[in-house]
Amino acid sequence: VTWWPDRLPDQPASTPLGTLAVHRVTNVLKAPGSLDERLAQLQRGYTAGDTDLAWTRITWWRAHLAAVVEHSPYEPVTHAVIHTYADNPSAHLLAAWLGTRLNCTIQLVYQRDSTGVTRVELHRQTGMVAVNRPEGSDVATLTMPGTPDQRFRLSHRTLAECLSEELRRPGEDTVYGQVIEQGLPWLSQADHVSDVHAD
Repeated sequence: VTWWPDRLPDQPASTPLGTLAVHRVTNVLKAPGSLDERLAQLQRGYTAGDTDLAWTRITWWRAHLAAVVEHSPYEPVTHAVIHTYADNPSAHLLAAWLGTRLNCTIQLVYQRDSTGVTRVELHRQTGMVAVNRPEGSDVATLTMPGTPDQRFRLSHRTLAECLSEELRRPGEDTVYGQVIEQGLPWLSQADHVSDVHAD
């Protein structure tokens, strides 16, 4: 495993250490440049076996949202709303994953004082399902039509936790690869992705 803590090589698999590794971990959050430039670089330089900590940070968000989608009434999601801060690569990867998996409209709502993803809404014909984790809290609330709210732990992941996860699963993350190769281009070209600033 090779890890780059604070830079993003043009093609991690082609670097001297990257050629020796079966699993290459970057950290696009710490890399220089604009968010659009960094995400585009992730996509251009991707090779099977690459991953990024921006993806690892949203493992629990993805797990809970996948469980919500599989819950009755099993209706299609028409659009999703993600609340986060403006320069959060994890939120963009989450948007790319949701958009390509659910084939739905995505809206990113930027909040000035946020330090991560704070809320995700999945809208269906019969109502909205929301996972809400207030800023500074490690407890989230799941709201679904017709059922009492459910509270569960959804903590902010530390660097050590993210690295431990990557060390436990060396090799190719096929879902991440699909998001990088298909989801990010879809997200950048989609005219139905809107950014809203919330005070």
